[in-house]
Amino acid sequence: METLKFSHLWVGNMRPAIGAYFNRLQSRPSFNVAIQGDEIPLPMLLAGLRRIFFGI
Repeated sequence: METLKFSHLWVGNMRPAIGAYFNRLQSRPSFNVAIQGDEIPLPMLLAGLRRIFFGI
Protein backbone atom coordinates (compact mmCIF):
# COMPACT_ATOMS: atom_id res chain seq x y z
CA MET A 1 0.00 0.00 0.00
CA GLU A 2 2.98 2.28 0.41
CA THR A 3 3.64 1.85 -3.31
CA LEU A 4 0.10 3.03 -4.07
CA LYS A 5 0.45 5.92 -1.59
CA PHE A 6 -2.32 4.63 0.70
CA SER A 7 -0.19 4.10 3.80
CA HIS A 8 -1.56 7.36 5.24
CA LEU A 9 -4.81 5.48 5.90
CA TRP A 10 -3.31 3.81 8.95
CA VAL A 11 -0.64 6.28 10.11
CA GLY A 12 -0.57 6.63 13.86
CA ASN A 13 -2.12 3.19 14.32
CA MET A 14 -5.60 4.57 13.60
CA ARG A 15 -6.57 1.33 11.86
CA PRO A 16 -4.34 -1.35 13.41
CA ALA A 17 -6.20 -4.27 11.81
CA ILE A 18 -5.56 -2.90 8.30
CA GLY A 19 -1.89 -2.33 9.05
CA ALA A 20 -1.51 -5.81 10.53
CA TYR A 21 -3.28 -7.37 7.54
CA PHE A 22 -0.98 -5.70 5.02
CA ASN A 23 2.09 -6.60 7.04
CA ARG A 24 1.03 -10.26 6.99
CA LEU A 25 0.22 -10.02 3.29
CA GLN A 26 3.62 -8.55 2.42
CA SER A 27 5.44 -11.21 4.44
CA ARG A 28 4.04 -14.02 2.28
CA PRO A 29 6.46 -15.43 -0.34
CA SER A 30 3.71 -15.24 -2.95
CA PHE A 31 3.42 -11.47 -2.47
CA ASN A 32 6.80 -10.74 -4.02
CA VAL A 33 6.18 -13.21 -6.82
CA ALA A 34 2.85 -11.60 -7.68
CA ILE A 35 3.83 -7.95 -7.24
CA GLN A 36 7.52 -7.92 -8.26
CA GLY A 37 7.67 -4.15 -7.85
CA ASP A 38 5.14 -3.59 -10.63
CA GLU A 39 3.16 -0.40 -10.57
CA ILE A 40 -0.52 -0.38 -11.38
CA PRO A 41 -1.34 1.96 -14.27
CA LEU A 42 -3.20 5.01 -12.99
CA PRO A 43 -6.40 4.45 -15.03
CA MET A 44 -6.66 0.89 -13.70
CA LEU A 45 -6.07 2.06 -10.14
CA LEU A 46 -8.70 4.80 -10.41
CA ALA A 47 -11.24 2.40 -11.93
CA GLY A 48 -10.70 -0.01 -9.05
CA LEU A 49 -11.06 2.72 -6.46
CA ARG A 50 -14.27 3.95 -8.11
CA ARG A 51 -15.70 0.42 -7.87
CA ILE A 52 -14.66 0.04 -4.25
CA PHE A 53 -15.81 3.41 -2.95
CA PHE A 54 -18.64 4.38 -5.28
CA GLY A 55 -19.90 1.07 -6.65
CA ILE A 56 -19.50 2.35 -10.23
